[in-house]
Amino acid sequence: MKISVIVLGYNNKELTLDCLNSLMVQDYPIYEIVYVDNNSSDGAVLAIHQRFPFVNTIRLFENRLYAGGMNVGIMRSEGDIFLCLNNDTNLDRSCIREICAYMQDKQIGCANPKIITDGSDKSISKLKCFGLIPYTVSDGEPDYANGCAMVLSRKALAEVGLFDMSLGMYFEDVDLSLRMKKAGYKIGFISKAIVWHKGGASVKKIPWKTKWYVNRNRLKMLFRYGGLI
Repeated sequence: MKISVIVLGYNNKELTLDCLNSLMVQDYPIYEIVYVDNNSSDGAVLAIHQRFPFVNTIRLFENRLYAGGMNVGIMRSEGDIFLCLNNDTNLDRSCIREICAYMQDKQIGCANPKIITDGSDKSISKLKCFGLIPYTVSDGEPDYANGCAMVLSRKALAEVGLFDMSLGMYFEDVDLSLRMKKAGYKIGFISKAIVWHKGGASVKKIPWKTKWYVNRNRLKMLFRYGGLI
């Protein structure tokens, strides 16, 4: 099974390089690595060219946020499955191997590895309050796959489509997960694949914009799904 890893970055060059370093030491072959740069101003693209010349680097000349940036990366990748990563993540050495083994199940449309954020092992994504409030728990079934480290099936994407660019960032992962679930696919959790997440490294620099997108997209989810999530 061929896996394409897509890393999305907006500034935070050193975090991006750390993320790519963790991909270099995987014990399972990665078919391709694609870095999508959302119009960074910190020299990230040049640094990647110099240190990782084999990484397919796509530089966007506008910030297309998460949905737009990831869609570009997916459309320019050729794997059977995609691992979509924020640049503030690091992978355990066996992470890619565990993902590829798990995704042999063709009923899985999207999945999360075990995402450890700020030391917390609560990594199963859930929704409450009619689907408007995301939260995490340590066990159980996921309601959606979190976009910071989201595994996607090419087959499922061909059926349900890519991320909704009108959402930009926040709830675009919820929306895609729910579309996959509606189409009959399962949302998975890969407990043996470990990803460490530093937690919102890019969006912490734009807190006002973060709050605006979160609240706007909550309303969109309410109208789109009727509060029945």
